[in-house]
Amino acid sequence: MWTNRVFPQSQGADVDLVSTGLDLHTPLDSNKKGCPTGRCVLIIFLVFVIVGAIATAISLGILFGIPAKPNSLSRACKTFSTYNGFLCDDRATCLSASLLCDGKTDCSNGEDESKEYCGNLPISLPQELVFKCANTKSWTYINKVCDSRNDCGDCSDESDRFIFKHDASEAPDKPLTVTLAMSLFSC
Repeated sequence: MWTNRVFPQSQGADVDLVSTGLDLHTPLDSNKKGCPTGRCVLIIFLVFVIVGAIATAISLGILFGIPAKPNSLSRACKTFSTYNGFLCDDRATCLSASLLCDGKTDCSNGEDESKEYCGNLPISLPQELVFKCANTKSWTYINKVCDSRNDCGDCSDESDRFIFKHDASEAPDKPLTVTLAMSLFSC
């Protein structure tokens, strides 16, 4: 039976490594190999590639700017009069298009008067809320079409004939838009 024995040593005496069985040039566990193997080199290489890719992505983000987060909140809704409307942040209030950018806050958070929608009319408005008149310089809100008022100035918003045009192959996610049949005006 093996026992651990402690041999007292005098102060200042050198330890004899040969008598202890330790060799400074061999690893303690001779079954394990050191790191300089093909596997270890591969792992180090992969770590450098991953760190380089992350650094490149951060550099490109700083250089070109991080893209703005798209507005994931859909604002489309139908009003009681079945026109396209503007959905407020509370997800319960659906405003008629003409209530947008009218100088009066109708949504509880004021998003109907925000610069995002009112900054560059009519381009900044959701396009499903805009009617483009035959006079290409004029527009009106979609709920002002066929209201017996000449909002366009050329009666195109009060014409008897509208073409509902939607080409699903061009933009399947775009809502139905109303364009004017140029042949007939009647106010």
